[in-house]
Amino acid sequence: MNDGTSNFQPALSTSDTVAQVGIAANDGTRGEMRFSSPFLSLSVNETNGVLRIPVTRAFGTYGAVSVFIYSQSTSNAVLGADYLFEARELNFVAGESEHIVNVTLLDDVLPEPAETFELVLASPQGGATLGTDRVCQITIEENDGAGGYVQFSSVSPVLLRETFAVAGPPTAADLLLIRGPGTFGVIDISFIILDTNGVETSDVTPSSGSVRFTDLQSAATITITAVDDELPEITEVFNVTLSADFSFLVGEHSVRQIRVQESDAPFGEFSIGTDVSVLDEDDTLVTATIGRSRGVLGDVTVTALTSPITATAGGDGMINFADLQSFSLISSGYCAFDDVLIVLNPEPIPEFTSTVGSTGESVNAPNTTQSQLYQWNGIYHHKANLETNNAIRCVPFTISEMSYFVILNKGVSSATETVSRLYSWDGEVRLVQDISTDDATDAAVSMIDDIPHLVILNTIELNQLAPLQIFAFSEGLFRFSSAIDISGRNARLVTTGDERLLIISHSHGLTVFRVSQSWELVQSIAIVNPITIQTHTHKNQALIFIATDSTIIVHAYNGESFILFSTLPFSGVTSLDSFVLGNELYVTASAAQTSVLYWNSTSLTPVLELAYQRVAVLIPPLMSGDSVYLASVGDNSSIGAAFIGAADYLPR
Repeated sequence: MNDGTSNFQPALSTSDTVAQVGIAANDGTRGEMRFSSPFLSLSVNETNGVLRIPVTRAFGTYGAVSVFIYSQSTSNAVLGADYLFEARELNFVAGESEHIVNVTLLDDVLPEPAETFELVLASPQGGATLGTDRVCQITIEENDGAGGYVQFSSVSPVLLRETFAVAGPPTAADLLLIRGPGTFGVIDISFIILDTNGVETSDVTPSSGSVRFTDLQSAATITITAVDDELPEITEVFNVTLSADFSFLVGEHSVRQIRVQESDAPFGEFSIGTDVSVLDEDDTLVTATIGRSRGVLGDVTVTALTSPITATAGGDGMINFADLQSFSLISSGYCAFDDVLIVLNPEPIPEFTSTVGSTGESVNAPNTTQSQLYQWNGIYHHKANLETNNAIRCVPFTISEMSYFVILNKGVSSATETVSRLYSWDGEVRLVQDISTDDATDAAVSMIDDIPHLVILNTIELNQLAPLQIFAFSEGLFRFSSAIDISGRNARLVTTGDERLLIISHSHGLTVFRVSQSWELVQSIAIVNPITIQTHTHKNQALIFIATDSTIIVHAYNGESFILFSTLPFSGVTSLDSFVLGNELYVTASAAQTSVLYWNSTSLTPVLELAYQRVAVLIPPLMSGDSVYLASVGDNSSIGAAFIGAADYLPR
């Protein structure tokens, strides 16, 4: 053929007829190294211990690969102090898709703010690649009170006053606030000042506000100033209270007390009027007006004292007497201690209505049928009523600095078995105990082996026990201890040296016992029908004054027994009492009138005659060092004062 084509078929070469084609690895067959999404950002507490964090090989897992992991701080987390981690290479074998790495958190006691560090993947090997999620951020939350808590540096009360015009505490005070143990971050603390009724006050400024603590600030102050007004006010008490949005920011000492001193004379200012005129000697009473201005809060007492200029208030040894105060009461007797006077009432009652633990007052009976307790505030002011049943004797004494008194109740002739009553006094009366008595006549209190003992003399046996009953004080009450088979009219104690003697008077004389657990009989003194007795130790001499129908007899103790010392004719005596005035001993002998008798260490001498029957109350001298109170017994009870000196006036 001539057209350029061939009639021969093509044939393959016997060699080089096969070609090899390679497809490279693709689509991440070796894996992409990264952190999974839940572990890209972690917030943990340092108490979590060990964190287990997975490193993931995503996509392919063909072949062996590796990646390097290390940590780095991004704020103030410190490797070795806040956490432990070892940088290293993580090796993945073929088919392995995950490695777990451990991070150890270190738990300390240091207040710390939030701290951050990172785990970082780097330098993949073996064909592996890094993903975009190659960083795990770990935040250790603030701990151990990193922000601290705020409280007052002291809880002692702060005393302020309104004005600098008077001496005393300051008008303003800086209340120091302290923050700790941590001081990281900014915190705000609020305060408010409330009165005792929970109302925000206007008496100090500011009454509320807030204090900001900046980062690392550990102390701040609140300045409180008393508001100076013209209102008479008593001492006021306020509480400054701290608060915050989060309670854990406020410490234990979150309240502090402020006291603003009384101001502007809340109880009044007192002055004596100038309207006292010139008096003649035969005028017996001077009246002065005492005015009260400014505040008029409460009941107050003002003591008025006289001061001699050219007048004589005493000095030549004469004894004088002047009436001081009267009571519209029927009285059967008196007793006194400290600034208290008790006036006994002879009115009998069918039964007691007041109970132990109460004030001892009958709420049903009128005042005129009850005994009365008065307290001295310039004059005697009525303080309390005491329900009694024909009260005849009152004995005051002290135990462990607490004042007590026993009132003996005689009852009535048809029902002499009654109760006598023990009271305590600390500014208020409390009925402590009822003690059964039968026709009680007298009582005394003495110490035996450092234990107070109460002796009650009855006329009649009580509960088949001898009339003289002795009670020992235990756990706040007098409990029966023993009894002596003797009855009588008077029981009086006298001290001589280290000895204490109890003298009992009865129809045929006196019996003397030594005060001890055994109550040893010392002496019997034969005297026909002694009416009453009084004992006194004066200038180391123990004396018994004994009144009979016609004579006052004096016995003195010679160390072994009482011996007759002196006598004084004196009839009709109903009571004897004694007092010391100007370091000298006097005896009051009451009959239709009262004689004040002077004891000169050998005999009695009358020195003053007083109207009415009077008894020495023996109140501590409240008017001057040389005066003593005497009280009258009868329908017109009164208090007067005896004093030494040829006085132109009764000193007060």
